[in-house]
Amino acid sequence: MGKRIKESMKRTTVDKWKKKQWYKIIAPKEFGEKEIGETVAIKPEQLIGRTIWISVKDLLNQIKQHYIKIKFGIVDVKGKRAETVVLGHEINDTYLKKFVRRKTSKIELVVKNTSKDNNSIKIKCVVVTAKKADRKKRTAIRKIIKEELENLIKETDSKNIMQAILSDETNKKINDRAKKIIPIKRVELVKSIINKKILVQMQQQPNSETEYKEQKQEDKLSTKETEKN
Repeated sequence: MGKRIKESMKRTTVDKWKKKQWYKIIAPKEFGEKEIGETVAIKPEQLIGRTIWISVKDLLNQIKQHYIKIKFGIVDVKGKRAETVVLGHEINDTYLKKFVRRKTSKIELVVKNTSKDNNSIKIKCVVVTAKKADRKKRTAIRKIIKEELENLIKETDSKNIMQAILSDETNKKINDRAKKIIPIKRVELVKSIINKKILVQMQQQPNSETEYKEQKQEDKLSTKETEKN
């Protein structure tokens, strides 16, 4: 009896897999609508809300930014094409650690604002100073970070925010202002979260199969400031 049940379950699993179809995951227009992966589903609507991470090196062939990866979310399916929007980015932790040494300060701040097209965006910035910064200087640098990131978000459409982050222009602005307070070793926009309204609305639709669950901790940004002496 047990053997029959196992064989029946095996056939059901095989039959279910046969019903699934392959779909190509396509980057949005701002990234040239490149194919960035593949996924499977029985029904196209089951793809909505699935996410994929891809490195800037693989996406744009930018070797210098190999430590950055971008998060895409599927929002629409046309034929066998699963179309996406950008949902954020993050950098490899080990990359930043090499800049933090004795007698340096690591200053972190998360800034949240509304983009030009009315989407909520969070960006986390880390500034590493060349020597230890006292409280007054750290406060002054956090103020600079807040001003620059708030301006970046409110003056940019959410679809263009990733290009702005990758351009390093905001990093340079923060560095140029902060170095007047204390020598700066590194400025990095280490993580971003773009809450696209279109994705939120589509994810509210019923989905009978949830295969790609996002861990809650992925979307948590720490605002705690740390120092390494």
